Amino acid sequence: MIASSKILCAMSLAAFALAVPAFVQSPPAADKSPGCPPYANPNQKLDVNPLVDALDQKKDNHITHEEWVAAGAPESSWKAFTSASHKDYVTREEFQKGPAPNGIDLNCDGKVTIEEFRAFDKMMSAKMKNMKPGTGGGPGGPPPPAQPPK
Repeated sequence: MIASSKILCAMSLAAFALAVPAFVQSPPAADKSPGCPPYANPNQKLDVNPLVDALDQKKDNHITHEEWVAAGAPESSWKAFTSASHKDYVTREEFQKGPAPNGIDLNCDGKVTIEEFRAFDKMMSAKMKNMKPGTGGGPGGPPPPAQPPK
């Protein structure tokens, strides 16, 4: 009887151990952004040219704040690009060099458009507004609990 209880307990623990990694690795569907990347083909690259073409109205590879605003691009992204580069313009190369945020290519066609850029910003802004203060829902999750002094 004791041996069968130990076997049953070991099997339960093994089943739990196998199930936990799958759960931990996949966030709940509500937390996933629709769209791509990631793409089914990991070698697929995102084409930002349609977006940059819509932003760079003067076609001089120096997207100014005026052009950005005229295209209706998100101000938060403007601030992110210009604070990183310490310039008052954005270039095509800056769009191409960094990794694209997961989900920005909403229809997964391999190209990001100004419409997708705007929609993605609205979607991310809505997610940020829905986070409860103090839940630690930002990047990396909540901070670890304080350790007692030794």
